[in-house]
Amino acid sequence: MRKTGGFEPVRIKSSEKDALIAELRQQLYDLKTQDRDYKGVTDDIHVTEGRYRHLSDDKVRAELEQRARLNRDMDEIADLRKKVDDLKFLLGEK
Repeated sequence: MRKTGGFEPVRIKSSEKDALIAELRQQLYDLKTQDRDYKGVTDDIHVTEGRYRHLSDDKVRAELEQRARLNRDMDEIADLRKKVDDLKFLLGEK
């Protein structure tokens, strides 16, 4: 037997080689399947992140609109109170 680089070549029977090849082929198939699964999960994560950003932006926009409506309503209430007070004053003078 010839030694190469300090290692002795391993001799495997043909039937063992076939079994090893079949096992390696299955492992390769499993790894490719896992890779597709991981890519699918990664895609799902990206889609979910996008939906989260969109909903978060919508929430902020809705809160700003609600705050603006509230401010307008408060201003209108203040104006109406002033008008009521003015009318009460006018009625009190008569």
